[in-house]
Formats: sequence, structure tokens, C-alpha cells
Amino acid sequence: MTLYAGIDGGGSRTRVILLDPTTGAIARAEAGASNPNSVGAAAAVEHVMTAMSHALASLGKPRSEVRAIVAALAGVGRPETAGAVRDLLSRHLPTASVEVIPDALAALAGGSGAEPGSVLVVGTGSVALAEGRGRRIVRAGGYGYLIGDEGSGFAIGRHGFRAVMQAYDGRGPETALTEAACRRLGCGTAIDIVERIYGAEHPVGAVAAFAASVVRLRHEDGVAADIVRGAQAAHVRLVDSVRRQLGGDATPTVVVTGGLYEGDPTLLADLAASLPECSCRLPDQSAVEGAALLAMRAERQALSAADVARWREIVGGEGQ
Repeated sequence: MTLYAGIDGGGSRTRVILLDPTTGAIARAEAGASNPNSVGAAAAVEHVMTAMSHALASLGKPRSEVRAIVAALAGVGRPETAGAVRDLLSRHLPTASVEVIPDALAALAGGSGAEPGSVLVVGTGSVALAEGRGRRIVRAGGYGYLIGDEGSGFAIGRHGFRAVMQAYDGRGPETALTEAACRRLGCGTAIDIVERIYGAEHPVGAVAAFAASVVRLRHEDGVAADIVRGAQAAHVRLVDSVRRQLGGDATPTVVVTGGLYEGDPTLLADLAASLPECSCRLPDQSAVEGAALLAMRAERQALSAADVARWREIVGGEGQ
């Protein structure tokens, strides 16, 4: 049995998938957080290996049968961080080839079948990455809520709350966002929002969660519509940036993922209209499944259409 391992890890959990394209065997497992920036490289690898051990046990196979592993993790954008995680993983899996990549690249593979393209991730934060035909990787955004993450859930939520407070003190127009914000936070009046946000255990998450209300109200409230239009303009700039960096090496494929777009598919049509030269789509497989396909590509050097079809056949019935 030849096993390929895909890992999708972040600040809350780690997902592992093992698959054998010859037999169709597949196993999945989960463990704790594996963003090395938040838990450290050693703890991140420990959680990866915990999930890996559970998956191997369910197949009754030893680690030595893992041929290749791609760990797609949040927080590995810096080469030294990725290198530290890779070295630790290699100690646990000395017979396997090991790659550590940003999690967005696995999301791209899940939507493109490991073909070159761009990926736009819009969740609490925002980032775009692209892989060219020559496998060169470029990036735009993703610098965190203090100095980046334009058009992110946090940015949309912040603009929404800001509009509510400006309406409250007369600096801005009345908006349906006021009622939505008070309802979400359980406030009697808009001024109570200030205490609820600054007193929240996780203020960034509390602000980002309001993005869903802003997006939902964009069809009936002009203030919300302006905020969402501004966010999508930022998304277009992110995609344009990575495609421009690749130049003639770029492809039309744009995979869009993250809670914002997955929660409201009509947003995708709006984005596509602003990127007429691109083919925008949501991923049909998850990031962890994309990571497994990249592990196959890493070991085989290239993937045939039959390889990708077999991967889709194995993971398709398993869900995301």
C-alpha cells in the first residue's frame, strides 16, 4: 500500500487524510491546532502526528507506508517557519517526502485539481495566492487585521459597526445595520455596542462575525451595499495583484474560498462580473483533500488526468 497524506491545519484544528489511489483506501482524523505562530512548531507537529497516527491506525498501517505528505498550514508564510515544521515532520516520517505550504494553496488544489491558478481566501482575514504554469508561487495581502486583510470579514464587520456608530452620533446616514448590530449583540441601543465589542473575549472574531449581517442587508440598505462593494473591490485588487505578478504565467482559474463567499453564493457572480477575464468558482473539494492531491503530485512529479479522476473518485464520496 502506498499512502499519500494531506494535512489542513489552522488555529483551531488539524485535519488529516490518508489515501491510496491504487486500492481506494482512505482514512481521516482530526486533532488540535497546528498554526505554528499560535502554538509553536513543536506543538503544531505534535497535533499533526496525533491525527496522522489515528488515521494510520484506522487503516492498520505503519508510518513507513506514507510515501509523501503535504502539510498545508496557516502561519507558514515565512520560509524559516515552514522549514522548522518540515524538519520536525521529517523526523517523524523519515521515509516520506515532506512539503509544508500555506493553507490557501491546498484550497486552490481542491478547486483546480492541482492545476495552476489563483485562490482568493476571504474569512476573518483575506489573502490571495497564485501558482503559475511553472509552479512559481506569488502572494498578495494576508498581513493581519492591523495592517492588512482588506475586504475581509473583519474589515466588513468593522466598517459595519463604524457605520452604526456614525449614524448614532449624526455623522452618517441611518442604516438598517443598527438594528442588526443591536440584535446580534443583545444591545438596547447603539451606544451599548462599544462596551460589547471592547469587552468581548475575542474582539476580532466578534467584529468579523458581523460581516454576515452586512452582506445579508446589502440588497436593502445603501450603507451595507457600499461596504460590500468596497470589500469586493479589494478582492479584485488582490486577484489582479497575483495574476499581474505571474504575468504570462498566470491562468484564468480563480478558486474562491472562505466563509464570506461560501455563505452567500450570489457574491461569486458579483466578483466574476468584475473579473471578466477569469473563471471564478468555489472549490468542489476541501483543502485537506487538495493537500492529498498535492502529495500525489509531489511524489509523482506530475499528475495525469487519470490521477486526478481517481483522486476525485476516492474523496468524492467522503464529503468535506
